[in-house]
Amino acid sequence: MSVVRELSRALVSHARMVMPESRAFWTAGMANEMAHIGDDGAAFRWAIGGVMTAYLERVSAVFGSAPMRGLLMLPLLFEVMQAVFAQTMTLAWRMGATGVLGVMGSQTPGDDYHRFIPLLQLVPNWYVVSGFVAGALVLASAVQLVRRRPSAVIFFIAGIVVGIVAEGLVHTVPGYNDAARQVFQFKDVRTMRDLVIPITAQLVPIFIAISLWLATRGTRPRVGAVS
Repeated sequence: MSVVRELSRALVSHARMVMPESRAFWTAGMANEMAHIGDDGAAFRWAIGGVMTAYLERVSAVFGSAPMRGLLMLPLLFEVMQAVFAQTMTLAWRMGATGVLGVMGSQTPGDDYHRFIPLLQLVPNWYVVSGFVAGALVLASAVQLVRRRPSAVIFFIAGIVVGIVAEGLVHTVPGYNDAARQVFQFKDVRTMRDLVIPITAQLVPIFIAISLWLATRGTRPRVGAVS
């Protein structure tokens, strides 16, 4: 038996150890199939594919577990808050709820809501609505994650897309860009505020989307259930 064939057999054995117990029959099928592959190179490629599948299933089992899905709720709820934060400030401003504005402003760079007033005056109604729609979609994603439904990914991506489109369109509002430059222009440079937080804000949705896919892949709704 060639070295390549022996290595292929070793890879399939490794895949058997990695594969979750619920998918053990897959690796048994891989081994049986490889025995019928005459070409050593093809058998090796088959074994590599088996190992990659085994690791994907193992990671999916971890992300699909109840504790991990519970942890994933935290970044999802954070995204909900991100989606409705500016909109909530806008409503509070229009309703004269200065107490709410003070609390929310303390959570922003600069720790004061007054500098946001030029933006709050310019924000159109459709932007306010879009933020709450985006938040509702992400919240629906969280609900579907609890139910371990594949549609959790679709709801989440839809929410993120609505938010991105709204953020892009709001910059077309006359005077908005000038007001935004004044609001977000700081005299000092802070690594956390100006670099770490913006980069993290861009990467977190990607991480969540991948995690949701891993947590729900391979699942199917029961007959009669709504996904």
